[in-house]
Amino acid sequence: MRKKNRTSLMMMYSLTLGVAIAGCSPADQPVESVQPSEKTAETTVNDSDSQKILAQVELAACSEESIKKTTLPNPSVKKWRPLEAGQPLSGIAAISVDPIFDGAGYGWKPGTSYAITKDGSVWRWGYVDGPVDFPVQIKGLRGVKQISDSFALTNDGQVWKLNSQGAAEKIKELENSESIQVVDMFEALIVLKKDGTLWKHDINTEKPEQLIGFVNIQKLYGSASSLFLVDSTGKLSYVDGSGGGQLTAENQQIIPVPGKVTLIAVDYRDHGLIQVDSGEVFVFSSKEKAPQRMPVADGAKRLAVTADDMYLMVKTDGSVWGWGANMNSMLGDEGPTTIDQPVQIQGLTRIIDIQAGTDHAIALDKGGHVYSWGSNMTGQLGRVPVLFGQWTEIGQLPDIQQVVTKLDKPFFVRLDGSIWSMYENRTTYEVKGPAQIRKLDSMDGTPVTINKAGQLQMWENDFTGCQTLPLPFSVKDMVGGDSHLLVRTEDDRYIAIAFDYDNARSYDRKMVPGKAELVEIDSSLASRITNLYANQYTFLALTQEGEVLYADRTKEDAFRFKKVPDLRNIKGLAPEYFVRYTHDPASIWVRDDKGRVEELLLQPEFEHTQKINSIRVEKSANVEEGIDKMSGRLRLTTDGQIFEHEWGPSVKSKIPEPVRLVSSTYRYAIEGPGSHYHMLVTENDKLIVIGYNPFGQKSGHPDQVISLGDRK
Repeated sequence: MRKKNRTSLMMMYSLTLGVAIAGCSPADQPVESVQPSEKTAETTVNDSDSQKILAQVELAACSEESIKKTTLPNPSVKKWRPLEAGQPLSGIAAISVDPIFDGAGYGWKPGTSYAITKDGSVWRWGYVDGPVDFPVQIKGLRGVKQISDSFALTNDGQVWKLNSQGAAEKIKELENSESIQVVDMFEALIVLKKDGTLWKHDINTEKPEQLIGFVNIQKLYGSASSLFLVDSTGKLSYVDGSGGGQLTAENQQIIPVPGKVTLIAVDYRDHGLIQVDSGEVFVFSSKEKAPQRMPVADGAKRLAVTADDMYLMVKTDGSVWGWGANMNSMLGDEGPTTIDQPVQIQGLTRIIDIQAGTDHAIALDKGGHVYSWGSNMTGQLGRVPVLFGQWTEIGQLPDIQQVVTKLDKPFFVRLDGSIWSMYENRTTYEVKGPAQIRKLDSMDGTPVTINKAGQLQMWENDFTGCQTLPLPFSVKDMVGGDSHLLVRTEDDRYIAIAFDYDNARSYDRKMVPGKAELVEIDSSLASRITNLYANQYTFLALTQEGEVLYADRTKEDAFRFKKVPDLRNIKGLAPEYFVRYTHDPASIWVRDDKGRVEELLLQPEFEHTQKINSIRVEKSANVEEGIDKMSGRLRLTTDGQIFEHEWGPSVKSKIPEPVRLVSSTYRYAIEGPGSHYHMLVTENDKLIVIGYNPFGQKSGHPDQVISLGDRK
C-alpha cells in the first residue's frame, strides 16, 4: 500500500475446478480467538504465477499402474486373530439378540447378543454398562428358555428382571408365562401368558397390567414399537405402536396372508418376513401394510431381518443365504451394495437357527457353537476386542515415516513411498496402487495422496481406483479439513480447494472438488511453515521459529492465516480431539521446547445459515508441564509415563519403550456413541494401539464366538 510497484496485501485469486459442485459441505465450525492486531504484510505475486492459479483443471483418471487391486491370499486374513487364548463357546441350545436402537430423542440403546446352554444358563456379550467383548455368564440363573433385554423367562413360566451385574429378581405377578418381548419405545415388557392373554410390565414400575381384548394369542413377536401376534387359528395381527399408536386391542389389524402363520422375523422398524404353513414367505412393511410375496425365501427353516433391509435364511440343509442390503460386507466383500438374489454365506454349515440385530447376525450350528458377523460397535460379535484401555502391541513394521488414522483403519507410509496396512488377523500388507507416496491424508474418509512427483491423487476407499487432480503446479504438502483441502505448492503458495459429495446417498457418494482459492498469508511466513494441521473448523500451521498460525475466514472471503500472539518456541500442535455438529470451542494443545503445554480455544462465529462468519482464538487457563509428546488428549511425559485426559479406561502407566510416531483419530458427535484410538510406532518399529480397536469395528466373515473362561 505504501509502494505502488508492489502488490497490495494478501492478494487472492480463485479458480473453478472442472467438476460441478452444488456447494461446500456445511461442516465448518471453530472457537474463541485472541483478536490479533497484527499488521498484514505485503506480498508479491507475479503475472506468471497468477496465470497458473487461474488455469482450469479437471479430475483425470490415474494410470493403469495406480489402480491394481489389492489381492487377499485367503479369507483368514479377514478374521481377527485373538491376542489372548480362548475356546469356542460351546454347548449352546438357543440364541437371541437385542438390536441397536436410537429412538431419535428417546435415547440410544446398544446391541447385545445372548446364548442359552442346554441347562438354561445364559451367556451374554455386547453392551452391558459398557462394551463386553467376550461372553460373560449370568450368575445364579438356570432353566432359562428366553431372554429379551434385561428380562429372562425360565422353563417354569417365571419372568425375572436382570441387573447389570447379572443378578436376577423374580417378578411375582408374571407366572405361567409363555413368551416375552421388550418394546423399547414404550419402555415396557410385553408378556404372553400360557392362557393366551397379554400383559404389560412398565420397566420403571413394579406391577404388571393385563392388556384387555387380547385373547387366544399363541405366539408373540415384537419390534422397537409394535407387536406381531399369532392367534390359535394361525391368523396374524399387527399392533402398530409407531407414530403415536398405542398397544391396545382396538389398534390391532389383521395382516392378510394365505394359510396359517408359522414363523416371523422382524427388525426394530416393523419390517419383516412372514412364513405360512405352505412354506411360502411374504415381506411386510409398516408403510404399505400389505404383504408381498418373497418367493426366494420359500421353504426356509429360519428367517432373520436386519435394520437395513438385509434378509437372511437358513435352508433345510443347514446352509445360510442372504440378500438385500450388503451391510458391513455381510453378504460378501466383492458384492454390490444391494444383492437381489440370495447368495450363500461362506463358512456356515449345519446351522439350525439364526438371529439378526440391527447390523450384525449370530448363527447356531448343530454342534452347539455360535457364529457371528457384521458390526461389532458394542462388542456384539463376542470374539473381537472393541477396546484396548492400555498399551497393546498388535504388530511390527519397519521404515514407517507417517501414520494415518483418519481412514477406516490405520495406514502407514514407508520410506520407499509405499503404503501399508494391516488385515484383521494383524498381518501387514502393502496396498497395491499408490506408489512413490510422499504423504497420505483424507477428505472425510476419502484417501488423498501426494506422490514424489508432486501430483495430487484421490483414491477410492479401498485404494482400488484413483483420480488425479492435474493442477498446474507441483504440490509439496497438504492437509484435509472437513470441507476443504489445503494444498501447499513447491513455491510456497497455499490453496484451499472446496470439496463436496456428488450425491446425497451415503452408500455410494464420492467427494468431488469445487472452487479453489489462494489462501492469504504474510509473505515472510509462507516459506517458514514446517507443519500443517486441520480440525473441524479450520486449518493451522507451525513455523520454523515456533509460531502458530490459524486460518480465519470472514463470510465468503478467502482463508487468511493469522498469527496467534504470545506463543514462542512451539514444537508441536494437537488438534485431533473435537466433537462434531456442535458450535462448541475446539481445543488445540500447543507444546513448547520446554515440555510446557497450553490449550488454545478456537471459536467460530456462525451466521443463521450455519456458515462460519469468523474465527476467534484465545488461550485457556489450562497448562501442563513435562510433556514430551501429545496427540489429541493423549500425553507422553518426559519422565516416561503415558495417559489420556478425560477417558475412563486410561490409567497413567510407564511407557514400555520409546515412541517416535503417534497418530490419533476421534469420532464423536453431539449425540450417540463415539470412539477414538491412538496408533503409536516405537523406536523398535512396534505397532501399538490404545483406544477402540480399529480392526474391531466389524467383520464381514462369520467366525466362532470365543469364550475366555468364566469371567465376570
